[in-house]
Amino acid sequence: LDDAARVQLVGLIALLNRPVLRDACLKLVGHSDSFGAPAANLELSEKRAMTVAAFLSAALGPLRIAETEGAGSGQPLKDFPTDATENRRVAIYLGPCAAARAP
Repeated sequence: LDDAARVQLVGLIALLNRPVLRDACLKLVGHSDSFGAPAANLELSEKRAMTVAAFLSAALGPLRIAETEGAGSGQPLKDFPTDATENRRVAIYLGPCAAARAP
């Protein structure tokens, strides 16, 4: 995680610790750009999601992370080329624990 990502995640932690969101769980989906082999990109996207999960779990507790997964390079951002660095990201889905665990 770079400094900018840490700042964003600290802000997310603050929001998730508010009373209205204390019972919310997260699903983290890692993504990659299209550089490299598909299998390597899938592994990289999984590691990206796990890195964010580890950071958030340290502050929120592991039970708040319902699921992590990697999507590889198969879901690029709209209006960006598949090899754009913006595709290197982790999407964070928030919901009640039962809903966050759903596919």
